Amino acid sequence: MTDPARAAATALALEALRQRYRASIANTLEAFRTLGARLAEQPDTPEVVESLRRELHRVRGTAGSYGFAEASRLSAVMEERAVRWTGDGRLEAGERATIVARYIAALRSAFDESGAPIEAPIAVGGTSATKRLLAVDLAAPFSDQLREEGRLRGFDVVVRAEGDWSPAALRSVAAHVLVTTVGSAMAVHQALGKSSMPIVVLDDGRDAGAARDAARIAGARVLNAADDPSAVFDVVTRAAARASWDGATVLVCDDDPDVLALVRVIVEATGMHVHTLGHPERLLEAIGRVHPSLLLLDINLGNADGIALTRAVRSVDAFATLPLIIFSTQTDARTRQRALDAGADEFVAKPVVADELRARITARLDAERLRQLDEGRHPGTGLRLASRFRTVLGEDVARLRARDATGAVALVRADGAVPGGSALAGWHAEVRRLADALATPGTTRQVGYADDTAFAVVAAEPAATLVEALRQLAALTPSGAPAWHAGVVAVTPLIDGTDALLAAAADAAGVAELTDERVHAWSATDERLAPDVIVVEDDIALADMLRYALDTQGYTHRVYTTGTDALDALRVMRPRVGRKPLILLDVDLPGLDGHSLHERLRIERPGVFAVIFATVHASEGEQLRALRAGALDYLVKPVSLRVLMAKIPNWMAATGAARA
Repeated sequence: MTDPARAAATALALEALRQRYRASIANTLEAFRTLGARLAEQPDTPEVVESLRRELHRVRGTAGSYGFAEASRLSAVMEERAVRWTGDGRLEAGERATIVARYIAALRSAFDESGAPIEAPIAVGGTSATKRLLAVDLAAPFSDQLREEGRLRGFDVVVRAEGDWSPAALRSVAAHVLVTTVGSAMAVHQALGKSSMPIVVLDDGRDAGAARDAARIAGARVLNAADDPSAVFDVVTRAAARASWDGATVLVCDDDPDVLALVRVIVEATGMHVHTLGHPERLLEAIGRVHPSLLLLDINLGNADGIALTRAVRSVDAFATLPLIIFSTQTDARTRQRALDAGADEFVAKPVVADELRARITARLDAERLRQLDEGRHPGTGLRLASRFRTVLGEDVARLRARDATGAVALVRADGAVPGGSALAGWHAEVRRLADALATPGTTRQVGYADDTAFAVVAAEPAATLVEALRQLAALTPSGAPAWHAGVVAVTPLIDGTDALLAAAADAAGVAELTDERVHAWSATDERLAPDVIVVEDDIALADMLRYALDTQGYTHRVYTTGTDALDALRVMRPRVGRKPLILLDVDLPGLDGHSLHERLRIERPGVFAVIFATVHASEGEQLRALRAGALDYLVKPVSLRVLMAKIPNWMAATGAARA
């Protein structure tokens, strides 16, 4: 055999081996899917994480050897993440299954060349709907890294370079969250107009004035520009949740069981939740009970007419803007027009084409999402977002005080960490149930979000009345609904300002969770029961960020902005049995500096608290002073939020105070 012939034969043999390896990838994907399913149930199991790491390592080497460079690179990135998970059981615990699922989708794409498909499309961790992140005026290396991280987090990252954007261009992206620099934050915010789209701002520390302005943008999160893309996405993912239709529920009404089964499969592939209804006479009741994000309605429903039902739905004020799609085998122009005239948003022909139906539903939900954000409302529940509702709450409280009238404020939060994945739809439904019951016509109550994770109620009534209303609703919690706890505080001159009222209500909610009480009324004695974490920090923006992070991880907490207030509270605070509360302590504090506060606690309450300093003072002398006085750790600002949250369980374990 000649050399050219031998070379050709070798090339053919290698290509055959390559394609044989490619054909075996279906088994590899299935293995990853199995591991992802196990992580969804037990995300912190070391054996599962280690198995994942080993499988990633194998694919990383083998795929590269066979010429699948992109698959090898993706696996290398994912392996590095699995190594970090091995070292920290809490890191991204709630997102691990979804991240693995996104990796599977990206890996499948990397292997899916011009040949036959490896297998049918993969459902990704319960949601295949990609969110959009808009990156504006970021440096090229970092925006490229955001793109890579986005692939694993289920985000399509759209980049707009400096000077290469306009207000119309920004809005046309229909992003779920926007990331930009301190220098561009105000211009971008103004370009978005009245939209309540979340903004994440990266601060490089060079312009303190711009950073302060960015921190005042409603709903904005200011992060250290030195944070890696993974840390940025930890915040991005949570921020996008209040601007997305995650947890969306589609109600399908059709009298054909086969159609209901088919539509369920098609729609659930997008990650949405589906409720089916074969009895059209119960439609209005079902809408009120399910609170769907969208209604899909047939025309021919036995003895019922879908067009007449559409008119009935639109006649109810609460359902006037509910996205509604009619689908039918009657596709003539007159029927289509009658459906639209009755109030349907769209008409889809039967037999259903899966891709078209999914596209129509997602497009309609996206349009509704942007409309809700323009009105300052949460797309998943319709409640006013914190950036708008805090103003309403403040005005109501001011009116109550001006008239010396009775009033109360409540705060309601899900137990433990913020619901995600399949639990999110259940939490949205429960929020809507509570909001509808609390703010029924004839009551003085108004309901809206206090922050990204909890909603608040303000009412011109005694605190005891609001407590009783919430307790009755707690007793009627539907089976399978997420558990929650609530705190109520009376509007009195003793608590000055809206933020202070919400903080007191949050304290009472924390007491309710700690004592297994569903609803708790605030009183001065609440201060005696210690939460998991006590933050002593006079920087309001940083304190808010810490509150946000602690809420999402399910830690109870309390914040003090002066050293004297903190000392007064800590002198009488009673830790729960088996827990040593953590204190995150700044040095530069009004009234009493952090070192002095620490020394007073060491004398007056020795061994009760575990103190961690978090300050800009980085000198060796400052650190030694704190550590020699018994501080557990010393962090230098700016502190990575992700690193801080990863350290908390380690600090708890070190003090023998790990959470139950």
